[in-house]
Amino acid sequence: MLALMALLTINLQIQPLQLKEELRFGGVDSGLETDQWLGSNTPCSFDIDQRGHIYVVDAKNVRILHFDDHGQLIDVLATRGQGPGEYQQISHFQIMKDGSAIGLESLQGTLRRQYYDQNIVFQRAETMTELVGFAPKVRFSPSGRFGYAWFIKFNAADQSLQSLSVITNDDLKPIEIINQTPWPVVNGTVLNDRNLMIAALALQFKGIWQLNARIAVYLSDDRLLFVNNQSNTIEIKSSDNKKTLMKINHTIKRQPFEEKQRQALVRSLEDHLFNQGGQALMNIVTPQVLRESIEKAELPKLDYPVQDVIPTPNGGFVLVTNINYETKGVSIHLFDKTGQNKGQTPFPGTGVWTLFGTRIKATDTHLYAMEVNQDGDNQMVKYRYN
Repeated sequence: MLALMALLTINLQIQPLQLKEELRFGGVDSGLETDQWLGSNTPCSFDIDQRGHIYVVDAKNVRILHFDDHGQLIDVLATRGQGPGEYQQISHFQIMKDGSAIGLESLQGTLRRQYYDQNIVFQRAETMTELVGFAPKVRFSPSGRFGYAWFIKFNAADQSLQSLSVITNDDLKPIEIINQTPWPVVNGTVLNDRNLMIAALALQFKGIWQLNARIAVYLSDDRLLFVNNQSNTIEIKSSDNKKTLMKINHTIKRQPFEEKQRQALVRSLEDHLFNQGGQALMNIVTPQVLRESIEKAELPKLDYPVQDVIPTPNGGFVLVTNINYETKGVSIHLFDKTGQNKGQTPFPGTGVWTLFGTRIKATDTHLYAMEVNQDGDNQMVKYRYN
């Protein structure tokens, strides 16, 4: 196996990647209600299909908006409700490799999967029984045969919680654990004791930070890519994670996690907690409590070099690096299927980073992003890259 495995050492300071904006739409200024997308407990997100059509998940308004490749609204695929094709909360929407789609709804620790055909017409729904718990992040492989999930699991035996990132089968049954850390229970006792609250939040922040120590993403051909942020290596493996196909050593430098960046992260956490529980929760989990919790977590002085991975349809991928927690901007590095670096650049838009992942998708010729403009509006932007 080792004789057949490709080993590459990549210097990522090679050539700039040129991006040219071709399309921008969305926001209050358009005057269209369907161009106003709001985040809630989960921020707005999107996916794209093989035609370049865009599917915006408008989290707060609980709807999925289908736009063509020119930004014209085609249809509202899903709205709030409990009937067929309706959602009470949209956790995830993904276009699969065959052109069909999957939507996920998370309610009280249970996931419901909704299936759409290749015309993106609702077909059926089912309750997922293999993965039980709050699941902030779920992604399927393009074929749908495997998945990746980060979820909070409740252990009834000792009334404890665990944070788990796992590789799953198509029913989201965990088949391999990538990262596992304790997740403190925040109950009435903790909420009423400031020191207990700070200690619990500190452990949660540390657990979330550790998730990016090893990132797992399925590429467009169902190969499994692992980023090891501690050894500065990338491994591309078979879909069942049994065979290593390629190993890449990169030279991305870790950036200082400075005080102004920590404070910007605190503000992002404040926004998330306010959206989650409103002012009542913010009266308990104050900005000062958040700041003290992050200090107690003793997060590293250097940020991880790679923060996210975005697959491209041709089997390549984009590495997301250098997060600016103030502007929520990033830098990107484009790789082809063979692991060769094709270029890098600071991403021109802001607001693309969120606590739940990077809002960028890629085709073989374009990058799509959900950005935030100067007015605070979510906008879709399409860039051609060289």
